[in-house]
Amino acid sequence: MTTAHPEAPEQPLTAGDVASCGYEAAFARDPEPWYLAMSTALNSEIDTARREGERTRERALILLARICSLQLDPDNKTAPFQPEWRATDGRRGFIPEDLSTDEVASLSELAGSVTNPLLKARLADIVWLRDRRRGIAFAHMAIDTYCDSALDENNWLLSARDGWRRALQLARGIGDADRVALIEAGLLQAFRDAVAAPGHLSLSYLGPLWAEDAARDNAAEVGQLLAEHAEARRLESAYRAALEYAEVAARWFQRAPNSGPRRAAMLVMAGHMMGTLGDAAGAALAQKYWYAKAIEMFRSVPGAYRHDHQVDDIIASLRTKQDAAGRAELDEMEPFEYVIDLAPYVSQAASRMHGHSPLSALWTLVRIHPLPNREQFIAAAERDAVTGSAGRLQDAIVFAGDGRAVARRPSMGVNGAGRNAQVLAEATQACHPLCSMTVTGFILPALDTMWREMHFELDTFLALARHAPLAPGGRAGLVAQGLHAGWCGDFVQATHILVPQFEHIVRTRLKAAGALTTTHDADGLDTEIGLSKLIERPEMIEAFDADLTFTERALLCDPAGPNLRNMVAHGLADEELVGGTPYRRQSRRRFNEKRKKIMAQNTNIVIPPVAYNRTDYTALRAYVQKLPIQRIADLYYQEDSPQVQYGLERFLIRMRDDLVDRAIGHNPALADILQNARRGGTITTKALSILVQAADIPEPVPAPADAVGRWFRPRLTAALRGEEVRTLGELLAMIRVRGPAWWRAVPRVGRGRADILERWLRRHAATLGTVDTDARALVALENLPVLDVTAGVLPPLGTYSLSTLYDGSRGINRAERFCFISAANDLEAIDCYLARYEGQPHTLRAYRRELERLMLWSVLVACKPISSLLVDECQAYVRFVAVPAARFCGPRAPRTSRRWRPFSDKAMSPASQKQTVQILRAAFEYLARVRYLGGNPWLAVKDPVVDIEADPIRVDKALTAEAWEALIAALERRAQQADGGRDRIALAMLLLMGDSGLRRAEVVSARRGALGPSRHVSGVWMLKVVGKGRKKRVLPVSPRTIDALRAHWADLGANFDEAGNDRPLLSPLVIPATPAALARHGADAGGHAGYTVGALYDVVMGALRRVHDDLKAVGSDAELAQEDMFALLEATPHAFRHTFGMLAVEGGVDLFVVQEILGHASAETTAVYVRARERRLAEAAGTLFHDRSK
Repeated sequence: MTTAHPEAPEQPLTAGDVASCGYEAAFARDPEPWYLAMSTALNSEIDTARREGERTRERALILLARICSLQLDPDNKTAPFQPEWRATDGRRGFIPEDLSTDEVASLSELAGSVTNPLLKARLADIVWLRDRRRGIAFAHMAIDTYCDSALDENNWLLSARDGWRRALQLARGIGDADRVALIEAGLLQAFRDAVAAPGHLSLSYLGPLWAEDAARDNAAEVGQLLAEHAEARRLESAYRAALEYAEVAARWFQRAPNSGPRRAAMLVMAGHMMGTLGDAAGAALAQKYWYAKAIEMFRSVPGAYRHDHQVDDIIASLRTKQDAAGRAELDEMEPFEYVIDLAPYVSQAASRMHGHSPLSALWTLVRIHPLPNREQFIAAAERDAVTGSAGRLQDAIVFAGDGRAVARRPSMGVNGAGRNAQVLAEATQACHPLCSMTVTGFILPALDTMWREMHFELDTFLALARHAPLAPGGRAGLVAQGLHAGWCGDFVQATHILVPQFEHIVRTRLKAAGALTTTHDADGLDTEIGLSKLIERPEMIEAFDADLTFTERALLCDPAGPNLRNMVAHGLADEELVGGTPYRRQSRRRFNEKRKKIMAQNTNIVIPPVAYNRTDYTALRAYVQKLPIQRIADLYYQEDSPQVQYGLERFLIRMRDDLVDRAIGHNPALADILQNARRGGTITTKALSILVQAADIPEPVPAPADAVGRWFRPRLTAALRGEEVRTLGELLAMIRVRGPAWWRAVPRVGRGRADILERWLRRHAATLGTVDTDARALVALENLPVLDVTAGVLPPLGTYSLSTLYDGSRGINRAERFCFISAANDLEAIDCYLARYEGQPHTLRAYRRELERLMLWSVLVACKPISSLLVDECQAYVRFVAVPAARFCGPRAPRTSRRWRPFSDKAMSPASQKQTVQILRAAFEYLARVRYLGGNPWLAVKDPVVDIEADPIRVDKALTAEAWEALIAALERRAQQADGGRDRIALAMLLLMGDSGLRRAEVVSARRGALGPSRHVSGVWMLKVVGKGRKKRVLPVSPRTIDALRAHWADLGANFDEAGNDRPLLSPLVIPATPAALARHGADAGGHAGYTVGALYDVVMGALRRVHDDLKAVGSDAELAQEDMFALLEATPHAFRHTFGMLAVEGGVDLFVVQEILGHASAETTAVYVRARERRLAEAAGTLFHDRSK
């Protein structure tokens, strides 16, 4: 007896294995320069190696074939290589992340010796993407090899277009300005060479430059060349080509400086081309389309150039043409010849829906009206062919709603194919009114009755779809969502979901009937046959019967009808198409409101466990033993059992698959035994026993690695995946990082659903770990996720940890002597430094911002920890700050948002760049002093050159005395009104800043206990504040400010003059009674909350807009000069502090007193207000010039 020994595990592939696998010979047999051809050639070699038993060679070829199968998607900068295919169940093809460390190492050794440029570029790119520790040389190799691809038409269209764009991305990502310049120059030269040739290839060469925001310095030249060729095409009467060149030229001129007139000229030319195309169109519908596009184009011309090009007159002329085309369009339509009273049918449909259970009502709705009878419509069309109009003897063109000619209908003739096609077309078109009347007279009234009497959840339609015989396998969720959207009145969403699913049903049924649904071309590619062609297959009648096929053609594919399939594919299935009648729009509006209410109350987010009874297990045993399905139904179920009613075989198949998943989840070792059971093949006695015993398997418990879709319903799952949360562990990590309000940034998740989800997580804390959302707690650094430097993600500081390669624990600038802080790595050192500024929130925010920017740049661009940065790299960062990479920039967003970026989308001023260098120099100086760093490389970095302002404080924003008093008077008038509570708050805020010179932060932190009457001067009050730098000072408060505060306190229901009251001087009238809101507004122990600085800004700016509108309504000349009105509109809260300083100095107040009130550290700062008015300079200059002229 021999003992079977387990096979030894396969050894990792080496670079030699891959180099000797014969890939070059495979490429030589099919030298097409694109990756798909290379992948096909390698797959042929794989079959050969498999037949010859060469396992190592086969594995090497498979590795290369997978790499060649990757789809390069330059638009996806975080994951540029996408799998060749994705399945709806989450399965996918190969991606670079599937490579093992050994395989990456082998590819890095192989890349340099590969002679095929496409393969070499891809290998180098993937190595750089997966492991940047292997050196920037791989990025250089990828860039240079991508750019070796010739820019001829064949290469460009097959692979070079994406390759050159990827090279441009890589070069900009590593900050290689020389290579960026070479790539830009190469593409621009290709554009110049191609722009004079026929065709539109020249525009394609500009695509990568435009997409990557490159070649800005050449934008004017590109726009000019395009403009010249647009004019040349126009003179040749090639209006569509001229239109395309003009539109692209306008975009490039928009990117070029000082090119406004030329951009306007190109927009005007494009508009004229659209108008010309409209004039030449044969159908009124197409004319109307082009005129509308032309009007839209002319309206995009900037206002400064509209007069020069007579844009308004042209638009008026186009509107006249558009109206005429609209009237002609009506004449081209065939009138509906009959008026049919649908009232009896409406009543009949409504009465048929009363008194049903929900399930019975759905089945009744399906049978509410019989399908159109094909034979009757064909017979009527035959009769019409004999007596019809002569117009049908001519060909006719069918236009889509967007002006496209989508079909040509042949003439009727007297016999033959043309006659048959026209008869079928007439019969199909006659079916459209019947379908519309069925919807209006039967389906919508029936739905109306059901909406009033019944309530359906998504689960109802999910159960229906799972057991429906026609529902495609694995698509039940999508079908259910489409049905539910229709139930809720959202017919647009329902149409976009269900039409593609119905097409999939057609393909599935036709395949089952033996029909071909794909074509096989000469290149070996399979192409799906369109639905309009599939419906003509004879197997359609076998699969769906003649009447249903006829109805499908009329609704889905007929160009003269709704043409739903085509309209959905082209994005034209809007409300007008699917809900055009007044009755339908009324229903949709009414029940959309109901849907919102249902969705707001629906907190059923956890999938309940599926339960089967013993009868189901017995039926399953019979089914897997090949007992006929009808016999199983007769033996074990009643005729009206849900399992039978919805399709017993489908139910048993789903039950089998569910039990297989449950058994494998409990014991993964069973996967091999149950392999055939999952595929529906032969099931052994052992496998059958395991399935039956699955009934006794305890309920599964959630684990951190489980996908969220396994436990939560599809809508919640989709929302979480939108936040990059795919597993329960990632969900817990997100909640811990974001804190109590984690759900606010997650779409479709409100407080109610969040509470239920949190309770579910706590219920399974034994396997998932605890989750505490009652308070925002700091997450220990070791518990934070490690930043993936290859993923392109840019998270803020405090949300990630770093691997030992980048965390600085082995930084080359680490001090060797004893360190005075406990930091073991760079992130901990930054925390120690920032902890010094916990009492200075503004300073802390500014310092943290600069350090997190440097950290991300150092790790993701310089590829080293910040404790290894040298002087030249610090200088490189200074250059980077001046022009940050596009992926580092974005609009303002919360730090918890995926849209957060370290840099704003607006360029930093030189002053801000200088501040960046100074902040980083100070931070590194601290780390060097505490012996965390061996030295400070920033000491050798020069500050960016900044122009020194004559007046560093922008006192030009201050209001004049007239404007200030007019503003206060207008606001006092508004505050007199009974409902003027917000104006009374704003008045008090403005007076504290404009009459007393307080900063915004000082206003919101001022308290009543710090305000009291002066002991020296009657009528003057004094306020104690703690200002910038924790400096205490005493400020005077005017009597009118006290009156405004008293009025505001009266709105709060508080007594301003009550002794011992120390609440904030200013408080919101209404604050939500939630801990988060009270904490945000700084509520004290007594529950009295003040304003935040941001809220003060909103209140003041709102008041300024209201006052400006009031003054504008009565005429600005009545109270203010025009320049003062403009200053009022441009004012910000800080301008009122400057207003105080300027008016105080001009009013004769001693400069030292003004300095004390404003809290300036230096008298030189306050002296700005002495020379603040440009008038003083102008007056002095006027005197000088006048004297010289004598």
